[in-house]
Amino acid sequence: MAFVSNEGQQISFDDPYYRLSDRQRRYLKESWAAYFAEYIFPKIDESRFAKLYSDRPSRPNIPVNILVGALLIKELTGESDQEFLRSLLFDFRYQYALHTSSYPKQPLTERTLGRFRMRCVNYERENGEDLVRETLEDLADELACMLAMDRTFRRERNSSLAERIRTMGSLELIWVCLANLLKDLDQAGISCPQDLAAYGQEEERRMALSYSRPEEASRLTAKVRKDAERALALCDDRFEESSSYLLLRRVLRETRVQEF
Repeated sequence: MAFVSNEGQQISFDDPYYRLSDRQRRYLKESWAAYFAEYIFPKIDESRFAKLYSDRPSRPNIPVNILVGALLIKELTGESDQEFLRSLLFDFRYQYALHTSSYPKQPLTERTLGRFRMRCVNYERENGEDLVRETLEDLADELACMLAMDRTFRRERNSSLAERIRTMGSLELIWVCLANLLKDLDQAGISCPQDLAAYGQEEERRMALSYSRPEEASRLTAKVRKDAERALALCDDRFEESSSYLLLRRVLRETRVQEF
């Protein structure tokens, strides 16, 4: 996937915004969404995240400022991925804040949110640079102003917001690595406890990750880490050079979980 910056941020002439009543527009302009759209969204430095993508010609990425903005709003509202995506579909404020109101179809899904978080966690694990935290530091003043004007948001420090986003990324990364190892264990004829086998089921993964709220993520990550250790203990000498075995061990060693 190739990096492309999001240049098209102007609303179109047929944008739903123009069908709002004067009263609706006034309330929108007084809401957190208008402040986010005008002062936070344009300041998200997309170029910082270009290193997460291929430099070869390929399918363009989902705009980074939309992804980062979505993760930020999701953490501030305390919504799960699924709850946030429903809000994005049915609450015009979310679309207005993320400059997606003119899109014929909202560009975010559970998969795009999850993959972006994992990209950020993998990059930090391999390079020691937390791109999300750096971005939130750039936005510190603007976020403080928005939190002061809207009391419905969670009162979070920027470091806590970055940690929550990282924890969800770590959770998804460990889950994927564990599922790959379990597949190799099955092919090697090694039986696993039924509760571990569930990690290989896509629907189980989707339900666990998409419906977990931020405050639940650290507890779930701690459980998945323990289950991953159990799976590693099932491996015999045949797995010493297995990529799935080595990668899961490395991910467990190089990611951390923080209780909130």
